[in-house]
Amino acid sequence: MQLARAVNEFLVRAFAPMLLLRLAGAALTSMILMGIDTPAATVSGAATAPAGPPMKAPADLASTDSRWLYRSQGNDIALVFIHGIFGDTVGTWTNSQGKTFFEYAKDSPIGAKVDMFAFGFASRYVQKGSDNIVEAANNLSANLEALGVMSYKKIVLVGHSMGGLVAMRALIINRDLREKVPLVLFYATPAEGAEIANVASFFSSNQALRDMNWADGNTFLQGLLQDWNLMRPRPKTSCAYEALPTKGLSVVTRSSATRICIDELAPAAISDSDHISIVKPDRAQHQSLIMLINAMNRFVFSDPEARLVTPDFLQENGRYVYMLQGAQGQARIYNSSRTTVRYYIRDISDRGLYIVPDETPQELQAYESKILRINLLKEANLSEYSFVISNGTNEERHVIVKVKPALVAAAREQAARSYLNRLDTYLSDPIVASRLSRLPSTSADAQREAARVAYDLVTQNNPDLPVSARWVLAADTLSSTQFSDAAVIALKEAEIASPKTASAPAVQQLAGRIAAQAGTPVIFHNASTPAVSLHEAGYIFRKFDSNALDDANNLSQQMKSIPALRAQGLQIEGDLLLSDGDRDGALKAYLEAVTNVQSPATQVRIEALDPAKTKTFNGRDARYFQFNNQRGPQGGAILQ
Repeated sequence: MQLARAVNEFLVRAFAPMLLLRLAGAALTSMILMGIDTPAATVSGAATAPAGPPMKAPADLASTDSRWLYRSQGNDIALVFIHGIFGDTVGTWTNSQGKTFFEYAKDSPIGAKVDMFAFGFASRYVQKGSDNIVEAANNLSANLEALGVMSYKKIVLVGHSMGGLVAMRALIINRDLREKVPLVLFYATPAEGAEIANVASFFSSNQALRDMNWADGNTFLQGLLQDWNLMRPRPKTSCAYEALPTKGLSVVTRSSATRICIDELAPAAISDSDHISIVKPDRAQHQSLIMLINAMNRFVFSDPEARLVTPDFLQENGRYVYMLQGAQGQARIYNSSRTTVRYYIRDISDRGLYIVPDETPQELQAYESKILRINLLKEANLSEYSFVISNGTNEERHVIVKVKPALVAAAREQAARSYLNRLDTYLSDPIVASRLSRLPSTSADAQREAARVAYDLVTQNNPDLPVSARWVLAADTLSSTQFSDAAVIALKEAEIASPKTASAPAVQQLAGRIAAQAGTPVIFHNASTPAVSLHEAGYIFRKFDSNALDDANNLSQQMKSIPALRAQGLQIEGDLLLSDGDRDGALKAYLEAVTNVQSPATQVRIEALDPAKTKTFNGRDARYFQFNNQRGPQGGAILQ
C-alpha cells in the first residue's frame, strides 16, 4: 500500500507540470487561431454573424455546414470561401461589428457579377471528429458537387490560413474542379508551414496542426507543394500576408504566405491586420477587399472567352479551308486566352484522313501554340475532306481540307521510293547483310528491321511527331511498298506507344488493309482489327518507271540473298519483270515467292496472271480479283 501511494505521488509530481503546460498551451493556441480576445468573448458564432441578404441560412444548419451566401440566375462565376483551422463557415469572415467579408464583397464593383458560397468543415482543437487537410479537401469536392457549385462556368477559391491548403489539395485531386478554377486567393496561407502550428502540435494531437508544421520537417506539406508545382492546368494565384503579430506571436510569415504566388500581381501586405483580422474587413477599402477586386479583374473578368486561333485555315463563306500540298501538312492551333483550353477533333469525313494528335481532347495552356498534323494515308484519293475542331463549349469550326490528287500521288510515290532507297542502303552494309543472312527464313527479326528503317525515315522527316504517329506513317509507307509483314509490326509498335492510337478511325482502316494484305487477321491487342476483303484492300501491283528500275533490281537481289526477306525480294523481281512486259518471268518469280512465304498479295498477282491457280483468302475465291490496266495512285496497275 505504501509503495502504491509513493508511486502515485511521484507520478503526480512528475507529470502535473507537463499536463498544466499542455492545457495552458491548448488554451493559448485556441485563442490565437480562433481570434478570441478573452475566454469570455467571441466573434465566431454563426448566430451572431448572419451572411446577409438575399440568402439566409436554414435554421438547422450547424456553424460548420456549407451554404450559399448569394445566388442569382444570371451569374456564371462562383466565389467559394474556405475557412482555416478552428475556423467557422461564416464567423471566420465576420468582423467585430457583425459584418462579413461576403457583404463587403457583394457591395464592391465585382459583387453583381458573382455568386458566393461558403464551405465549412469540422475543425476543433481537442474534440474528436476534426478534418485534416486531405479530409477537408475531399469534403470540399463533395460539397461543391452536391450543392450545385460545379454547375458554374468558373469557380474562384478564396482560402484563409489552412483553407488555402485545403483549396490546393482539392485542385490536385479533382481535375474537373481544376478545369473550372482560373484563380485562387490565399490569405495568410502557410505554404511553408505556420510557426504557431509548430508550437500547437506539441500541445494537441490534431492532425491538421501537424500538417501545417514547417515544410523542412513535414513530408505532407513538401508533397503538397511538389504536387501543386507539377499540376496542370494550374490556376493563377494572388496572396496576402499579415502585417501584425497575433497575440504577440507570428503565425504565418511573409515568405510562407507568398511562396506559391508567382503570377503578375505582387503579394499584398494587409495593413493593420493580424492572422485573424486579415479576413475580417471593417471598410470597403480594406486591403483584403482591394486584393480580391484586383485579382478578379485581372484574371477572371478581363480574361477573354477561351478561344482557339487557327491562322493557317482560310475563311471562305463561313467555313475554314486548309489547302493540303501533297500527302502531309501541318497547321497551327493557338490558345488566345489566359486560361487552359481543351480542344477536340471530331467528325472526320473519311478514314483516309489521319490527324495528329489522334487522341483528343488535348490541352493548350494559356497562349500556347501547337501543331496539327494532317496526313492522307494509303488509298485516300478524294479531292476534299473535312473535320471539326471544338473547344468543348460553344465554339466550333468546320474545316475543309482541299487536296490535289496529283500532288498526293506524287508525294506518296516519292515517300515509297525514298523508303526503298533507304532500305537498299541499309542492306548494303556488309555487317547488316551478314547478320540478317544468318537468320532462318521464318524469323521476324528481318521484318522488324525493315520496319525500323521506315520508322527512322519518318522520324527524320517528322521529328516532332508522337512516337505512335511515326509508327503509323511507317506502316502506311510499308503497306504502299508491299512490305505487309513489316507493316503489321509497325502497327503493333504504334499500339505499344499509345494504345488509343489503335482505335483512331484512320488507323483502323489502315490496319484492315494491312491485315488483308499480310493474311494476319489480328494485329492489335486492345483494339479490334477490321475484317477487310482483298478487293476492299485494293492491292496494287507496283509498276516501276525507267528511273527506278536499276535501284529496284539491286534491292531485289539483296533481299533474295537474305532467307527471311527472299519472298519479298522475289515479289519485287516479279513486279520489275511485269513492268517490262515479261508476264511469264513475273509469274515464275511470284510462284517461287509463295513457296517461301504464303502471301495473299503475291497469290493475287499469280491468279491475275494465271486464273487457273486459284487460292482462297479470307473466305473469298481469289479469282474474284481481275487484273486490268487501270492506273493506280502509285503508277501501278490495280488488282481488283
